[in-house]
Amino acid sequence: MEPCASSFPHVRSWPSLGLLVAFQPMFSFIAGAVDNDSGVNAMAALAVYLTIRAVRRGLTWRLGAGLGTTAALLPIMKVSGEALWPAIMIAVIGLAVLRRSRATLQGLGTTVASFVAVGAAWGALAGLFHRAAAGAATSGVAAAASGGQLGGKLVYLWELFFPRLPFMTAHWDPSIWPFKFIYVMRGFASFGWYAIFFPNWVYDAIIVVILTSGALALAVAIRRRRSVARHSLEAVFLILVILGVIAGIEFAFYSPAPRIPLVIPEQGRYAFTAIVPLAALALAGLLLLPRRWAIPVTALLVGAMICFSAASHLLYVAQTFT
Repeated sequence: MEPCASSFPHVRSWPSLGLLVAFQPMFSFIAGAVDNDSGVNAMAALAVYLTIRAVRRGLTWRLGAGLGTTAALLPIMKVSGEALWPAIMIAVIGLAVLRRSRATLQGLGTTVASFVAVGAAWGALAGLFHRAAAGAATSGVAAAASGGQLGGKLVYLWELFFPRLPFMTAHWDPSIWPFKFIYVMRGFASFGWYAIFFPNWVYDAIIVVILTSGALALAVAIRRRRSVARHSLEAVFLILVILGVIAGIEFAFYSPAPRIPLVIPEQGRYAFTAIVPLAALALAGLLLLPRRWAIPVTALLVGAMICFSAASHLLYVAQTFT
């Protein structure tokens, strides 16, 4: 991401974000077809870019028009795109508060106007199509706002990542770790109709890399807290995108009855609307490394993802045609 390049002056590695995303096996598998997932993922990436650009350079009326249009197109591509709205709204409001200028107010006005205009235009045209949006999944935003069972949804979300506490109701089969099953196995490499998998140790290795990257990113945030504080709105926005997407998915598919592996409706690909900030988080930890280590580690990560992608294609072909 261009806005982040100045924060990584000793290593020109931020283009590696695009390579990590491009060669992510499940992402490239889904992107190989014309579908609503590809549409919402593209709009989400554009919305993240435009929001970060607005925070970094100011919300001009042109940028506001583009951001408002993109935000309105998100649920038109697929209704799950609404999960980015809270993060975008907080970023825009925060920008308006921090930069109280005439230009910012004009940008805010065009953001709202373009959002409303595109929504109204689609409302008039939607009847010409077979459904109002390119996706039938329940919106996480709508699910969260509908009220009721909020406590259960929060417990459901907790148990996605962490062990169930004694006072909590069981929402998942105890034989699985939901995060691993949904966002690692299904999110990285589970092909066909989620019937073709790698050996279990491959997904364990991915979890180790994820946890290591997260720990390094946290260490960077602590060590460079002054720099993070100067760019706090950008950091908060990226984190809110990730949290909003994951919470939106889980709230939308919440069930008070315990889930069992064969009937878990959540798919790892639903998190791809947050793949840009997730990839940025994966590389952020390299800021902690000196130049002589950061370049080789970056190359190793990208090379590993390319090899993983190639192995995934071979796995799919071998399982499908033999």
